[in-house]
Amino acid sequence: MRDSGLHWIDLELLLDVCLAASLLICVVVWTILYPYAVKTGHPEKILNGVSYCQHGANVLLLQLDFLATRHLVSKDALPLIMGWPSVYAVFAWIVHGTVAKGFWPYPFLELNTPWAPLWYGGLLAAHIMALILVMLLSKVKQKKQRAVTFTDQVEV
Repeated sequence: MRDSGLHWIDLELLLDVCLAASLLICVVVWTILYPYAVKTGHPEKILNGVSYCQHGANVLLLQLDFLATRHLVSKDALPLIMGWPSVYAVFAWIVHGTVAKGFWPYPFLELNTPWAPLWYGGLLAAHIMALILVMLLSKVKQKKQRAVTFTDQVEV
């Protein structure tokens, strides 16, 4: 492994963040944003190739990778999963104020509502819950791996 100087960050922790965040984003897009887009008469904003790749294919491929390997999700990813929505929020604010001139990628990121602090706090909490969910899935996976390993040893 390369010495990056950041001993607590490695690719497995980044994978943990990607697993949790992609699962959460997929759920939000298809249960909240898609119905909202249909209600406002713009389902094409969600039903397009880019959206399918961003909000469907990536979560499928990441979950398949997780299930097909011996990777186990670690609680050490907690600082990163908390930092990810924070960094994305700052990025969205910068894009909103400069390049996009008033465009928000998601309606709940708008700051001109009294609910904005709750939305941002809720997003942080949702990311933490998504990490907890993939940690629980990881524990189930670990138990199944132990059972298979034990069965293999008994048969030998």
